[in-house]
Amino acid sequence: MYALTALMKPLNGTIQPGNHVLVPNDNPSVGITLRRAEDESAVPFNQEFDLIPRTGDMVVAKKFFAQLKWLTDKPNPSGPVPSTGRRRLYVYYK
Repeated sequence: MYALTALMKPLNGTIQPGNHVLVPNDNPSVGITLRRAEDESAVPFNQEFDLIPRTGDMVVAKKFFAQLKWLTDKPNPSGPVPSTGRRRLYVYYK
């Protein structure tokens, strides 16, 4: 049996209140949220979360997707590519 937890930290941006929207330093007109594919819930920043619940399976896969949203009514689509809102994922084995 094992489980994995993770902690996601921003490398190049700030986090909006609620801990789930990353705003890149070089394009504050966009926000990036990482969501779990199974239920579309937001993955929090700066807070440990269950990546893989306790299991005995030899192989486990989890799917996520990134959601981009404009944070202003005057977006800057010519700004840097939103992927510049970099983040780091720390994974812990339990």
